[in-house]
Amino acid sequence: MPLISALSVASQSLLTHKRAISAVSTNISNVYTEDYARQLPEFADIQTGGVFIENIRRIFDKAYFKRYISTNQQYSSLNTYKNILEQVEYVFNDEQGSGFGKEITDFFLALNDIILNPDDISARTAFISKAKALVGRIRDSYKVLTEIRTNAIERLHNVVDVLNDKLSALAEVNENIRFFGDAPERLNQYLDRRDRLIKEISSLVDTKIVFNDDGTVNLYTAKGFPLVMEDRSYPIEVKLESADDPRVYATSVDITENFENGEIGGILKGVRFLNEVIDRLNTFTKTFANKINEIHETGYNLYGETNVAFFVAENGAVNIDASNIALAFEDPKK
Repeated sequence: MPLISALSVASQSLLTHKRAISAVSTNISNVYTEDYARQLPEFADIQTGGVFIENIRRIFDKAYFKRYISTNQQYSSLNTYKNILEQVEYVFNDEQGSGFGKEITDFFLALNDIILNPDDISARTAFISKAKALVGRIRDSYKVLTEIRTNAIERLHNVVDVLNDKLSALAEVNENIRFFGDAPERLNQYLDRRDRLIKEISSLVDTKIVFNDDGTVNLYTAKGFPLVMEDRSYPIEVKLESADDPRVYATSVDITENFENGEIGGILKGVRFLNEVIDRLNTFTKTFANKINEIHETGYNLYGETNVAFFVAENGAVNIDASNIALAFEDPKK
């Protein structure tokens, strides 16, 4: 072999191994970097002699990755839902003194004292005090529940904004993956970012992934609505049909009922549960107040009056509920 050819082969070999060592060095530097995928140089022979790096393969298990995404979106949904449930639990936690079980018990014990001593003004005064405490606790519970719901809906808006930003970023990454298809080192950087974005998106919304041959991905909701198609993203939006009914739209289609997983799914489940709890609290309050009034109105007070309600709806509202229940009077003789 001529000297020049031999030197050329040696030079090529040195450059090739320098590039391979650089890949190994990058692996070592990023051993603790989250979402970094190890790179493996693949050598090929040159017919005239020597070797070259044919490709720098990124170690990536598609099946494992999809399994991770599925688990991650379920975890995020359950964790978000759990957070809302814990807030509701605290509202009715009698053991920690935040429920109103004690106030209900005190209400009926004080009422029993009046039954035993109908003319006792102090017993009547004590009963009105206990009734005010119960009304206050019911209304406080309603206020806290509605605040939790308001915060959850506000959080939903924020999460959707974050999701749309990440969808836009993923579409841009898809574009760069195509552009750097012939530059493995740069391509692998964008593939790492692609996977990181998909993981972050999966924590926000339940999604399906379709991997394209060129390394780009198409992203859909679990029910098939497009989120990212090649280099284009499709943002979703939240609309409030009413104060307690947030709806999520994709391409002008209401897809609220399609969400089960991800933080968005967890928030929507939490809002539905909060609505149920508030409805149950209102039903309890209305039934409780109406039954007490029904009995109270048949009796006579110390002024000789009858047909007097004990509970009313504040501000002249037609129906009593947890937001407006109030005492009709504070005079113990009534």
